[in-house]
Amino acid sequence: MRRRIGELWIAFAVIHFVGVTIGGWSTVQDVFADGPINCIHGDVERDAFFGWFFMGVPILTTGVVTRWAQRRTGTLPESMGWITVVAFGIGALVAPLSGAWLGIALGIGTIAVSRHQGRGPQLPGDPSDGFVSYERGEPRHETTHR
Repeated sequence: MRRRIGELWIAFAVIHFVGVTIGGWSTVQDVFADGPINCIHGDVERDAFFGWFFMGVPILTTGVVTRWAQRRTGTLPESMGWITVVAFGIGALVAPLSGAWLGIALGIGTIAVSRHQGRGPQLPGDPSDGFVSYERGEPRHETTHR
């Protein structure tokens, strides 16, 4: 799990997008039937659908940033895990039958990864070879890309 926590966050976002789309399929059909421009216009059901759908964007962003941070520095900030545990914890309290529990589990996983020095040694051929981790005792440097 240490090497794949970012990918797990990304998978959670994909599951979220797919689940919301399937759950709101009739709304999706209505939007495409009416046209997507200015499609909400006071419709509470459509507003709720798009609100839930776009909640996947911060989840996806968390996954992408997590993956990037592990590849660039070899570790993650522990605060990132705590923030997600608290945020998804509140979500689980207000909506116990939701995917918030998966967010809590991934937040705990993020904390565990941050406490165990990230993902381990940097992989050869990693596109982020410009940074190396301080934790391995190597100097930090940047490469110039043209």
